[in-house]
Amino acid sequence: MKLTRNILGFTVGTFSQVRLNQGIVPNRDRPMFLDLNHNDLLTLEQQRIERFRSTSLDSLSLCFLHLNPKNTLAIHCAEPWMVDQLLYDIEKICWEAWVLVGATHLSIYYAQEEIYTATTQKLDEPKPLRSHSSLAH
Repeated sequence: MKLTRNILGFTVGTFSQVRLNQGIVPNRDRPMFLDLNHNDLLTLEQQRIERFRSTSLDSLSLCFLHLNPKNTLAIHCAEPWMVDQLLYDIEKICWEAWVLVGATHLSIYYAQEEIYTATTQKLDEPKPLRSHSSLAH
């Protein structure tokens, strides 16, 4: 590190010349891998589902939630009014299921029958770009 004095007399250094001690940067050139076992993955999945349940509607606290291997979040409702409440806020629920749980699909069940299914990811079609020539006129 090169130290110099500025106009006011303070000592300053140039950081471009600082060299890091290679011994204090562990695994700098190697990626870090996590070794998760089956129980770890189940615990993480359950925590994501509980976070989704706690941030969403109150009616979800009375429903059974399950994420299946096809990455579909199944919501099993015990009462028909719960289904009505979920369908009323379906866009919000789909968004939160995608962001918090990572589910790609959502299904609502009542009396062991699938009432509603939706894709949680809504990809907008790309909008056409305005040309620069149209801005000049």
